[in-house]
Amino acid sequence: GYIYGAAQTISTFPWSFKIFFALLTDALPIGGYRRRPYMCIGWFIAFVFLVAISATPLPPPYYCRDGPDGAYNLSHTCNEAAASSGMPYAFLMLMVAIGYVMADVAADALTVTYARREPAAERGRTQTTAYLTREIGMICAKLLVGVGMNGREYNGTFESGLSFNAVCAILALPAFAMVPISWYLVEEPKVGLAQDP
Repeated sequence: GYIYGAAQTISTFPWSFKIFFALLTDALPIGGYRRRPYMCIGWFIAFVFLVAISATPLPPPYYCRDGPDGAYNLSHTCNEAAASSGMPYAFLMLMVAIGYVMADVAADALTVTYARREPAAERGRTQTTAYLTREIGMICAKLLVGVGMNGREYNGTFESGLSFNAVCAILALPAFAMVPISWYLVEEPKVGLAQDP
C-alpha cells in the first residue's frame, strides 16, 4: 500500500507546479507563440514516456497465480522484490504527468484568452466546451482502465483483460495525435500581432 501511495504521489506531483508552467508559457514564447508550442511539447513528452512505459516489461507479481481459476495464491510468494521494483515506473509516470500538465496549462491559458474575446451574451461557452471535452476524454480513459484492466491478473471479474503496458500504448495514441492537432488546428495569434494578454 505505501509503495502504491508513493507512486501515486510522484505521478501527481507536477500538478503542484502548474503556476511555474504558466509563467514559462507567458515569459518564453517559442517562435512568437505562447501556447501552441508548449501544448505540442507537452503532448510529445507524454507520448514518448507512455511509449517507454508500454515497452518496459513489468516484473513478476509478488504473489503467484497458481490457483485453479488463475487467482493469486496469497500464501506463496513468487517475487519478493516486486514491492521495491516500482520506482522506475513511478518515474516514467512522473514524466508523462509533466508533459500532460505542460499541455494542460498552455491549453487553459489559451482557453482564457478565447473566453475574454467572447461577446457578453455568449460568455462562458468556450470554457464550458473545453471542460466538457476534457471530461469526456477523462471518462473514456477511465472506462478503458476500468473495463480493460478488469481481468484475473488484477483480481478482476473478466477472464482476460488488457495489460498495463497495453493500456499505456493505447493512451499514447491520443497523446501523439494531439501534437499535430495542437499545432495545426489551434488558432493563436503571434505575440505582438494581436491583443494577446
